[in-house]
Amino acid sequence: MRTKTFMSFLKDYVKDMNPEQSLSLFKNEKYVRSDSRLLNVYGFYVFFNQNVTKTLLEKKDKLPLLYKKYLSYASKYKGFTNDNLSKKVESLDPFDELKQLYTSYYNLEVNKNFVLKKFYYNRIVDVKNKKNISNYRIYTDLNLNHGNTNEFFKNKKFEKLSLNNIKKIMNYVLSI
Repeated sequence: MRTKTFMSFLKDYVKDMNPEQSLSLFKNEKYVRSDSRLLNVYGFYVFFNQNVTKTLLEKKDKLPLLYKKYLSYASKYKGFTNDNLSKKVESLDPFDELKQLYTSYYNLEVNKNFVLKKFYYNRIVDVKNKKNISNYRIYTDLNLNHGNTNEFFKNKKFEKLSLNNIKKIMNYVLSI
């Protein structure tokens, strides 16, 4: 399963915050009047989406709040693009709204699998040790790559096994 991009994260976040689940500039202009958080998140969605930015600039007279937010972001985050965002965000103050939003994205989307894998690893190792189950038995019975399985257990290399394989191991050690 591919990790969601920052733009996909923003898109889903805006839809979740908007009562109509809409990405429309005009509908969001109406809702941002009473929701400053939506204004910030949608502002970043517009700022990092060239097609939406183009439409906003063409209709700026009808979208004053979004246009004003776009101008403030264009000034504050000059030179920030989707391609250099992860590097540029590092230099921002921890209380910066873009840094906080990007950190949320990173923790919820990018680190999600790592956190789950670490949780499963600790549980598997605990059960494995109590039941005295060898790595050999696990990778043989489950038909897993022995090198990757050993790297996972001996060196905590979580990237060596997929979350699905780790769940298989978990179910296996619990069933013995």
